[in-house]
Amino acid sequence: MTAAKGGSFLVPLDEKATPFSRFRVQFMRAVGAVMTVASAGIALALATSDAPRLYVALVGVASLIAGAAMAMALRGEGERAVQTVTYGVTGIAAVFLFLIEGTLYVPPVIEVLFSMAILSAFLTSAPHNRIWGLLVGGIILSSTVLRFQRIDDPAVITLGVTDLIQFLLLWTAATQVNRHLRESRMALANRLRDLDVVVDHARSVAQGDLTREVEVRDQEVSGVVGDMLTGLRDMVGQVQEGVAVLATASTNIDSMATQQQRGAVNQSSAVSETRETIQSLAAAAHRIHESAEGVVANARSTQETNERANEQLNALANHTRRINELLELVKEIANKSEILALNAALEGTKAGEAGRGFSLVAAQMQRLAEDTATAIKDVKGLTTDITKSTSATVLSMEEATKLARDTTIAAQQISLITQQQSSGAEQVLEAMNDVAAVTQEFADSATDASAAIQELKSLAEVLDQVAHRFET
Repeated sequence: MTAAKGGSFLVPLDEKATPFSRFRVQFMRAVGAVMTVASAGIALALATSDAPRLYVALVGVASLIAGAAMAMALRGEGERAVQTVTYGVTGIAAVFLFLIEGTLYVPPVIEVLFSMAILSAFLTSAPHNRIWGLLVGGIILSSTVLRFQRIDDPAVITLGVTDLIQFLLLWTAATQVNRHLRESRMALANRLRDLDVVVDHARSVAQGDLTREVEVRDQEVSGVVGDMLTGLRDMVGQVQEGVAVLATASTNIDSMATQQQRGAVNQSSAVSETRETIQSLAAAAHRIHESAEGVVANARSTQETNERANEQLNALANHTRRINELLELVKEIANKSEILALNAALEGTKAGEAGRGFSLVAAQMQRLAEDTATAIKDVKGLTTDITKSTSATVLSMEEATKLARDTTIAAQQISLITQQQSSGAEQVLEAMNDVAAVTQEFADSATDASAAIQELKSLAEVLDQVAHRFET
């Protein structure tokens, strides 16, 4: 088989073998080499001493057995190498124990058997170990009896029984420890097989296959893996459903965000237009307030002018009444002058030629009286007209004064209202500025939200691709 592998005597370790088998091969390669060298050295030392030739031959045979075991280990036959060493060395030890006359070489041989007990307990199978233990126990017991018969010393029996008890204790302890180690190795092997199952299913899961079922070997590992796969299937199903819902929701949110962004832009434009309108209204209210202040000033001036004109008209009416009174007095004087002129004319007529000049004066006085009466009549007509006009003017002035007063009050109210309107417009303008700022921030937020939603849609697509990698 080695030649078929390529002619090399050293066979590489089988990667498919168990870790214990690989360890046994490596151990026997090292131990075989050490035993071969040690046995050869001991044989050489014995050969140069006065030791019997049989001892030298037995140690040489032990060296050959160790070399053969090392060769088997190098070929990968670890178990055969262990059996060769244990049985071969045990046979040589038995020859020593049965053939030696004294007790000088007994302790080293017993120590070799103790070493073989540990080697057999840990590296051979349980049946071979039991056979070997019984065999060695029988060899120690029978060789002890044989030496006692030769030497007839009770100490030989005591030492032999002590060696037997120590061997049995060591061999039993090593066997129990090895049994525990084997059980641990079997449990570890089972766990490793379960781990291989887990790794195999994990590889399938990594490739997106969730359809494989787990063969339940025990409830501790396989059950957990089965529950894990069931949970993964449920989770992937939920993720797929959630990704579908997320994709739909992100599409709807994107549509709403787009509409919201358009609405924010339109609202921003409307707010800007409203702000400009309010600015115009505020400017108009300010101008109206200034005009109303001018109207108030003009109305007050008109009211004062009308009041002065009213006072002058009242004074004119008083003067007109005084003139009428004077005209009545002049009229009475003219009437009396006319009567006196008439009487003087009569008296002048009675006086004849002497009273002609007096009659002419009387006639002149009569004509003057008549002219005076006519003038008084005309003046009185004029004063009557003046009185009527003055009365009408006074009434008009009173109405104008009242109108000017009402105009002043109305203008004051208009000024107050426009002032309040101007203040309110300024406050509304400030509020609209705040609204414009908020609207702009809202538009910016809508833009950022739209970008975030696009990223969310991309993430939903990636999640959908990842989720559909798994077959449930």
